Amino acid sequence: MCERVRYFICGVLLAGSASAVQAEGPMNTGTYSISGSVSYSNNEQASFSQSTGNITLKEKSIRLFPGFMYFVQPELAIGASLQYAKTSGDVTGLDTIGLGPVVRYYFLTEDMYPFIEGEYIYSQSKTDDGFESNVRTATVGLGMDYFLARNVAIEPMLTYSDSSFHLTGGGTSADLDASGIVFRIGINVFVY
Repeated sequence: MCERVRYFICGVLLAGSASAVQAEGPMNTGTYSISGSVSYSNNEQASFSQSTGNITLKEKSIRLFPGFMYFVQPELAIGASLQYAKTSGDVTGLDTIGLGPVVRYYFLTEDMYPFIEGEYIYSQSKTDDGFESNVRTATVGLGMDYFLARNVAIEPMLTYSDSSFHLTGGGTSADLDASGIVFRIGINVFVY
């Protein structure tokens, strides 16, 4: 088993090296993008439960978003995004971990690198008091890469997210919907 993993890693590195040679710049075919960003949000959630009726909850959340993308053609990258979120609210705290696809398109100009991004994250959450939920989050965002070096950029991004939760535990269940505008800031490293 360990030898299979070693061969797999070597194969991935060789394939990555071969395709990276094709890339001529940070937004060209064959470039890899390794990124990480952080966001802070302040949301209100409306929910309905048969046992509690309509309620509105306020929450504050910090999220970490490591990601990996590959440019399949100039200016168009696809990949995967991870999410870790720590949320505190009126009733309880919430830990969330998720994974999903991401697509990004750059509108290249002479000195600026604006982009639009879409991602869909499926995640699992658990509250401090033992409730669990499945979460689906669709996000669209606008951002800009500001290059600090040839292949390293700071990346501010403004996003709109819409999430659906199905929360279960303690003999009850609730469906929650949350949406909001979130500002992220991150670092993006282009490997070409």
